[in-house]
Amino acid sequence: MTSAATDASPTHRGLARRASVVLLGLLVLAVALLHLRNLFVASWDHDEVEHLHAAWLVGQGLLPFRDFFEAHQPPLWYALAPVVTRVPAAEVVLWARLTLLPFMVGTILASWRLACLMGTSRSAAALAALLLPATWVYLRTSLEVRPDVIQVFLEVLALERLASWSHRPRWMAALACGLFAGLSVAFLHKGVAVIPGLVAGCAMAISARRTDTRRVLRHGVLAAAGFAAPLGALYAAIAIAGLIEDYWFCSVQFMLAIQARTDIALHFGAGQVIGPVFADSPAIFLAGASGCLVALSRWRDPVRASLLVTLLATALLIAISRMPFKQFFLPVWPLLSVFAADAFAWLDKRAARSPLRVAGTIVVAASLALTVLEQLANPTNHFQRVVAGRVREVTQPGDAVFVPPPWHPVDRADSGYLWFDVGPFLAAIAQMEAQGEDLGERGARMREVLARPPRAALLDASVGQAVTPQDLAGLGLVPDSVIPGLWVRPDLVPPPREGERPPTGGAP
Repeated sequence: MTSAATDASPTHRGLARRASVVLLGLLVLAVALLHLRNLFVASWDHDEVEHLHAAWLVGQGLLPFRDFFEAHQPPLWYALAPVVTRVPAAEVVLWARLTLLPFMVGTILASWRLACLMGTSRSAAALAALLLPATWVYLRTSLEVRPDVIQVFLEVLALERLASWSHRPRWMAALACGLFAGLSVAFLHKGVAVIPGLVAGCAMAISARRTDTRRVLRHGVLAAAGFAAPLGALYAAIAIAGLIEDYWFCSVQFMLAIQARTDIALHFGAGQVIGPVFADSPAIFLAGASGCLVALSRWRDPVRASLLVTLLATALLIAISRMPFKQFFLPVWPLLSVFAADAFAWLDKRAARSPLRVAGTIVVAASLALTVLEQLANPTNHFQRVVAGRVREVTQPGDAVFVPPPWHPVDRADSGYLWFDVGPFLAAIAQMEAQGEDLGERGARMREVLARPPRAALLDASVGQAVTPQDLAGLGLVPDSVIPGLWVRPDLVPPPREGERPPTGGAP
């Protein structure tokens, strides 16, 4: 009897392992299908159109910061310019999302590798990495066209290279770590949050005597050189183009004023974002926070110290920001997913007799189910496509178009549309001047651009626009016969096509 039970035990464990692999494969397939659907149907975010419009402008030979206002780093626009200028206008968002898809996948793989380097089991690391794309808030933001997607990918790669270096100190790992960190900042300023974590990881490696101080110093110089190289190339290119002063004003001076020194209607607190995000994506919060507690007990480990400090630095940036939009949290989710691996591994040890990783699998499956419900409940981009097509019909190249987020006329890239309500920006300019800042020509140029009267405008009460129907009527605009809420110039309005009905839909 004892012998029979002993003989059956390996068979049982083998079946359980195969069942675990099959279940994991089904979860991967479900996540892949969910992301594929999201690529095609997810509604457009106003930031996506902002960056696509900037990419179209640089593709036409215009210079950022001087010829058009922008506050971000320019590498993404130049990278996307060939896509935006060659792809059919109606499909530009889809193709740009497909272009950034490898970076989102790369973040997931780098997170898995990072969890493995922490010493967790491969199964716990795999489930933790799968929790990331099974989370609604990550799915929604990581598939949008924004520099944050590339910045986070490079940030996680920098952490992964540091983890590799802490296990086996090699000069190539140190150089790559610095290079990826520098590229992260070059794509978006928020990449600076990774720097304290890298320093903490190196300090823990020295204190743990995993490598000698001289080698750390030599590798530190290499890492610093790698970090400086992409930033030096970026700012050298900006200087050669004669854009340093314009860049400083748009990307630093004006943005610091908006974030810290002025009072505008766009300001809000991080608490307004955290609540809804936790409500629709609780699994990664709970699993990640549990893993953080496990990691704190091993804080002297260089990898965990690096991750904890990076998470803290990211949280600090979010806390001090006066406009912490959802993309500010994008670097948080990969870190929480890596910490979730610690939580899953801890649970595995307490269920050592069960080869099927039940707890982690349940967490991932529950998160995925909630993500499916969230995706089905959110609007698609159908109505936005209809609005964009109609705006193209009723405007001409070079016309200014006023549309609130997220109803931007993507396929009228030459419209010169205004992608925000101009009120807060004009208010910020006035406050900066009242505080003694001399904006000179730049202030006048921003007023001129922002105050251009639109040739088409879409009113949407849900976004709290300052513009009224009376304002638009005073500009000579009339209500459109096809799109509810759209106001257009009467001399440019084509007659409705036979059998055409106004579309239904509204703001998400």
